[in-house]
Amino acid sequence: MDDGKAGDGIVTNESAYLNGAENFQIHGTCTDSFQTDLHGSLLDPDLHPETYRIILTLLND
Repeated sequence: MDDGKAGDGIVTNESAYLNGAENFQIHGTCTDSFQTDLHGSLLDPDLHPETYRIILTLLND
């Protein structure tokens, strides 16, 4: 991302925010040549344990 805004390398945090929803932020950066590897690995609990914790919390509520 060339504009210096926070994001994953594809979209800014600001543009990913959904009004009226409970929004969660997972920290990471897309690093492959297509800039998509982060999106595919978010559900791997070894790579992104925070995603796993969020899902468990939501399911238990």
